[in-house]
Amino acid sequence: MKRIAVITMHAVKNYGSVLQTYATQRIIQIKGCDPVIIDFRRPWDTGITYYLDVKNKKMKDILKQIIYLPTKIKQNKIFGFFLKKYILLTEHTYHKKDDFKLYPCEADIYCTGSDQVWNSGWNRGIIEEFFLTFVSDEKKKVSYAASIGKSNLEENEKVRIAKYLASYDAISVRESSSISILNDIGIHNASMVLDPTLQLPQNEWRKIIQKDTRKIDNYVLIIQLNRNKKFDDFALEFARSHKKKLVRLCLRLDQAVLPGKPILIPQVVDYLSYIDNADYILTDSFHAVSFSLNFEKNFYCILPDKYSSRLESILTDLDLQDRIIKNYMLTNEQNSDIDYLKVNDQIEKMRLLSDEFLDNAFKA
Repeated sequence: MKRIAVITMHAVKNYGSVLQTYATQRIIQIKGCDPVIIDFRRPWDTGITYYLDVKNKKMKDILKQIIYLPTKIKQNKIFGFFLKKYILLTEHTYHKKDDFKLYPCEADIYCTGSDQVWNSGWNRGIIEEFFLTFVSDEKKKVSYAASIGKSNLEENEKVRIAKYLASYDAISVRESSSISILNDIGIHNASMVLDPTLQLPQNEWRKIIQKDTRKIDNYVLIIQLNRNKKFDDFALEFARSHKKKLVRLCLRLDQAVLPGKPILIPQVVDYLSYIDNADYILTDSFHAVSFSLNFEKNFYCILPDKYSSRLESILTDLDLQDRIIKNYMLTNEQNSDIDYLKVNDQIEKMRLLSDEFLDNAFKA
């Protein structure tokens, strides 16, 4: 059985990051391979720095971190529990390239996993480990649904990224915008695939939703990454006009004061359950949209100011641009339900293409 070592954003304390890790792991298992998730952590994802990062920070930023300490403690507990229970991590934790020399991670194939691994804005610069620079060129290197996460690269990034990716045997990304960016730097062999959270079908997700812990029904669910009062007001009016309760899945404790019944940083499997059982979802989150699609829910999204290309890409590919709310108003055309016969047909076609990429990438 081929051993496939995956480096991805598993240690980021949010639902999308840990769930895409689980999906990647499960997809590799379904392919008949043996996955292991490399326990690589960015400096600010672990230790005291995760709770309080004072390096080169202004006093107001340090005070803000102190205010968020209770949230970070809760997040660390929730996501740490999920990683421990569901994710097959390497024995050793890696923080820098030299750690791989001390504790070599042996595998047949090395894979840069999904999420914004190649987004220098999100990663505070290029993190070369996400480009598998610790792997010998004699070993097979692939990427699966990697994301650049922005519409263009800085000039000083182009040469480095082109050099790193030249050693890959197979490259796939999850957005059409990333294909264009890679073409511009001379990487012409990249494929576009589905995000693993959408590649893994709903029956697989329902296996880990062990029981319905909700104590509420008949609700509109809001999942909001970015503060936005106009979005809050829109959600209140939407729930009122549809005669539904407004339930807010709070990703941070401070969101409890915002409109809607607060669900404070729930367990990861409960996050899935709340989406699966909602009547409508309102969100600015890519992965909330992905799970809404997977569970065949009616949803609307507000594009965030930063890193919105991934949302625009999947909605365009599925001909669902009308689910994007503009000017915080619904048009008559937007008031209809999503035609999931049509959408699922397109998703299945995209799943087949993603399967084909993976089958070829994981060949000896």
